[in-house]
Amino acid sequence: MAGESGIEGDAGDHARRRFAETASGRIAYIEDGEGPVALFVHGVPLNGYHWRHVIDRVRHRRRCIAVDLMALGYTEIAPTQDVSFTSQARMLAEVLDVLGMDGIDLVGNDSGGAIAQIFAAHHSERLRSTTFARS
Repeated sequence: MAGESGIEGDAGDHARRRFAETASGRIAYIEDGEGPVALFVHGVPLNGYHWRHVIDRVRHRRRCIAVDLMALGYTEIAPTQDVSFTSQARMLAEVLDVLGMDGIDLVGNDSGGAIAQIFAAHHSERLRSTTFARS
């Protein structure tokens, strides 16, 4: 089923969607589950919906956060916003600041893995673990 902006998803995903107001923009994310935080970073040109099946399997043991990167999904940014991988990594830190989260399990896929690696290089103190798939 397509969402308001033509993005694939279902009613459950829309119900789990939240927004973090950051310096980089209004960042959309899906949140579900309880336990230590797992932050999922998708590749380009996907969105947080990419992680739906993984979240469904781990939400009983992790608080899952799947962001929509800047210029993708439901995230809203200014037309002049820098969307380089370094800026995307900075945005992840801003989202975690807004949500008051540290000690996260960071999971990145494809180009999201590259963004996650940049985040890890600059914010290793915020990490509990990292996992990169097809990066």
